[in-house]
Amino acid sequence: MLRSRFVGIIFLLSIAIPSLVLAQDAGRLTSASNVRLRSEPVDSAGVVVTVPLGTALVGIETGGPDRTWLRVRTGDGKEGWVLTRLTRRFDAENRLDVIEQVVTERLARKGDSFAARAEVVDLLDRTIADASDAERAGRLALLWIRAVGVTATTLPAKHRLVEPYASWVEARKTTVWWDEVGAHWMLSLDALKELHERHRTTSSADAIAWSMVENGVGGECEGYLPCYVERTNMLEGEYLRRHPNGKRVDDAVRGIGKTAVFWLTRLDKPDAFSPEKDCDEMKESLTPLRAAIAATKAADRDTTLEKLDVFVKRCGGEVAEPVAAPPPPTVAQSETPAAPSPAATTRPARPDSRTISTSLFAIAAAGLLGVAAMIMLRRRDSSSSSNRITLP
Repeated sequence: MLRSRFVGIIFLLSIAIPSLVLAQDAGRLTSASNVRLRSEPVDSAGVVVTVPLGTALVGIETGGPDRTWLRVRTGDGKEGWVLTRLTRRFDAENRLDVIEQVVTERLARKGDSFAARAEVVDLLDRTIADASDAERAGRLALLWIRAVGVTATTLPAKHRLVEPYASWVEARKTTVWWDEVGAHWMLSLDALKELHERHRTTSSADAIAWSMVENGVGGECEGYLPCYVERTNMLEGEYLRRHPNGKRVDDAVRGIGKTAVFWLTRLDKPDAFSPEKDCDEMKESLTPLRAAIAATKAADRDTTLEKLDVFVKRCGGEVAEPVAAPPPPTVAQSETPAAPSPAATTRPARPDSRTISTSLFAIAAAGLLGVAAMIMLRRRDSSSSSNRITLP
């Protein structure tokens, strides 16, 4: 009797404990794309419904081999079984934290299809509006930029757009565009600027601004120098103006210096630059670009400015040259002594210790010679008086 009661208690606990744990862990978020909810906890069971990445589910019970399956319910009431490893536990307080973690992991993956990458963008579209904290909103915006960028790389050429690509592009026609020259899809520079403005007070603002540089503006300058300067001012120059002390300042200034080397090779080619015709257009971008560089403390600031100043001078501008201290005068530089300074004419130079020692030695020697001369004279007078002959 006692044994049967014990077995019964164990049986009840085996049912109750998983149920209690599940009650505490009811919230689940799908962490994979196109997750299939099945009618039974086996891979061969029929599919009840397919849900996208980031779908919130309610956990009901665990089951299947080794209890690796989870019976869940969707928001519209559909129930099915899903592998537990395809979901993440969450509660109301950490839901956005879990989404950030899932998105970051998905963006680190290589080789995902368009559908898998598009689900990441859709999840961020649904989540950004829920972020009331400014810092979180900035981080999600930065993840959104990355997600749209990598998804765009899986799109076919514009003239080959079919479904599902066409609908995705149409829904984001103010965000992505087809660069005919480069033959690839790009993010809109205006859209990136708007995002930066919206999140300019967050710690993500610097990275959002740098994404403009990485994105580019598309098109081609075909060797025309004012065009190259304009593009650089729109990208690196804009970053420097927005973040003169930013994390990528050195990269920006170094990049400008490297591209300026190419500009210099085109400076004397008539098809690339004509001072008579092109200086006004050149100055429109060169002047603010140079000012943006000068306002930083970048390691390559001065060398980059020197390169740009070549164009400033070619267009008739004046550049303040650094004033170097003159070297000390030498005999080889001038054979005539320099005119004494006012301080030298009013204040005699103080003799050094070597000059004083030489003068004292000369005075002592002169004194000794004088004493010796007086002794000799006295001896000569004494000798002369003892040998004198007296005449009668």
